[in-house]
Amino acid sequence: MAGRIAARNVTRRINEPTTAAALAYGLHDREADGSILVFDLGGGTFDVSILDLFDGVMEVKASAGDAFLGGEDFTDTLARYIATQSGLDVNDAALRPGLLTLAERAKRGLSQDMQVVLEADLQGHKVALTITRDRFDDLTGQLMTRLSAPLDRALNDAKMTPEKTGKVVLVG
Repeated sequence: MAGRIAARNVTRRINEPTTAAALAYGLHDREADGSILVFDLGGGTFDVSILDLFDGVMEVKASAGDAFLGGEDFTDTLARYIATQSGLDVNDAALRPGLLTLAERAKRGLSQDMQVVLEADLQGHKVALTITRDRFDDLTGQLMTRLSAPLDRALNDAKMTPEKTGKVVLVG
């Protein structure tokens, strides 16, 4: 519908994570053929797409996702943990923004280091906490498990195994 409104002849549609990855990484401009898995863990949703590139054509082989799983779920899990460990109420409206900021900082730090040290003053409440990568993995284990179902579904729909995936593009 949007294509017609914009006076365009739409011959094919591809979903948003695939389009975003293709444009951001120039996948459609590359001469190399092969398979690409696009793993998009956005703020509120998770999508996975498998693309096949051949002769300058990008074909979507499969797409799957979870509309109720995203990076915010990981942040919320960490915020609850930080609150619990610090004796704070995660639902306190005055504390929540600070807890989410700390959780986001922890998430980013743990993507590079094996532990992060959080120190903050949230509305007069002192927070001093070390979170290890292992603890993060324990806390988010169920969320990680939820990522596997759409991933497995996309691989199955594309009739592929992980070993046959040429490249992986992480988005989000």
